Amino acid sequence: MSTGGFTKDAHYEAERSSIPLTLMDLDELTAAITDHYEKLDPEARALLPLTRIYWPT
Repeated sequence: MSTGGFTKDAHYEAERSSIPLTLMDLDELTAAITDHYEKLDPEARALLPLTRIYWPT
């Protein structure tokens, strides 16, 4: 996870890693949390308490 992006070397190392590895920037992390928040266990949600709001369009 990086808030400032990744270098070419970081991308290279991630691609050749022997373990599954995903590089995520801040926007991707935010999207992953909001997309999967409801599936998190209660302990994880307690660390990051969010409330869903609905905004009329």
